[in-house]
Amino acid sequence: MTSSANPGPRTVFVHIGMHKTGTTAIQHFLERNREPLRRRGLCYPGYYFGYAMRLRFPDWRAYLDRLKEVAAAAGEGDLVISDEDLSACQAHIPDILHALGGFRPRLVCYVRRQDAWLQSFYAQFVTWPDDYTGAFEDWLAEHGHGLADYHARLKPWADAVGMENFTLRVYEKGRAPTWLLDDFLGCIGIADCDAFDFTTQAREENLSLDRDCLEVKRLINRVGLDIERSKRIADVLQGITARRARGRADSFPFLSPGQRLAVVERYAASNRRLAREFLGRQDGALFTEPLPEAGAEFAPYPGLDPEAAYAIMAELIASLAGR
Repeated sequence: MTSSANPGPRTVFVHIGMHKTGTTAIQHFLERNREPLRRRGLCYPGYYFGYAMRLRFPDWRAYLDRLKEVAAAAGEGDLVISDEDLSACQAHIPDILHALGGFRPRLVCYVRRQDAWLQSFYAQFVTWPDDYTGAFEDWLAEHGHGLADYHARLKPWADAVGMENFTLRVYEKGRAPTWLLDDFLGCIGIADCDAFDFTTQAREENLSLDRDCLEVKRLINRVGLDIERSKRIADVLQGITARRARGRADSFPFLSPGQRLAVVERYAASNRRLAREFLGRQDGALFTEPLPEAGAEFAPYPGLDPEAAYAIMAELIASLAGR
């Protein structure tokens, strides 16, 4: 961070994702702690830029204009921006950096092992705002496999800003609840975290729908809802998921252990390049989570049974009606 004694170029920390790596938690945390950030010379423009190009601005040019406004409003301090969509905007990198002219860009990105990430991101595609209507296998062929090559997605950003200005972090489940937030503060140059509010609310977590609720949402998407109504339905279904017994909901992944291993192998070379070039790990090891056993027990999702569908729809309709 800059100081009045030694101003130098101001820095813009740009958190570019990826989706489903705690981005929502980071964005709410930044919003809740705008004042402690300000006291440390950091301006956070507010929650949030995520999905901005599709939801908050009529076109790409308007988004760039907003970036310029935010940069101008930062005053003499540094700037923090969080938008997970940017990790997939390689074609617009020059425009984005030009809009942030006057700042030295420092990028932060979290990656998650592809076998877990693909399943989680498909659920997001169905939930909102894409309102995808196809099966997981169709989405994988149309979107997923192209998005899961992390090296191909991130190398253009690193080339544009310089590898020394790109911080790559590995997101893995099972760590302490505040690990991600502590880690992100470190990425933007803050070591003393005592003044920050780490309290999280249920609404601040982008809860994945359980398989039954997700299937209900996928079927509803075929109607063709406007973006606001779709979001309202997704929010209600997240509440239903939170109230349902999570044991059953979490026991039906989209990929079998063998399929997960195949996904890991598919991106092994890309991940090794990422580890070596971005993290300096000559052994090429990127993720440390244990791999599944190929022959481990696997129970495929049996489908949405009528009783579960009725219960979910009844609660959904009652909630939407305000009862």
